[in-house]
Amino acid sequence: MPELSEITYSHDTTVRAFRDYFRFLVEMYMDEAEILEPPVGRWPSISSDFQRCFGKTDEVISLLRDIPYIREDGHYHPAHGSAICQMADWQSLGRVAEEGELSVQELRIMSEGAITDDVPS
Repeated sequence: MPELSEITYSHDTTVRAFRDYFRFLVEMYMDEAEILEPPVGRWPSISSDFQRCFGKTDEVISLLRDIPYIREDGHYHPAHGSAICQMADWQSLGRVAEEGELSVQELRIMSEGAITDDVPS
């Protein structure tokens, strides 16, 4: 197994890892209809405005626009991707941000928790 210092980031490999993990969840218990694949041209709701609101880097925004998401029910009851882990549906949060339904701070708390100082951007 490689050392952590020997591992490099790959956009395509990371997107593939999300798809593989979600496929694993479907094989175990999740309805396949709960997995949302990005449309052709990527998720439109994850925009440069979204980037400014959430303080994410270009690389993070690029990844968020290309990965699938687990559908949330519209009342922000996100699916559990593993024990004690709720998966943020960033494309849905992007739509909420565009519509101005919630403040940026409220959206950050919903997706990253109340203590965000150590969340990488």
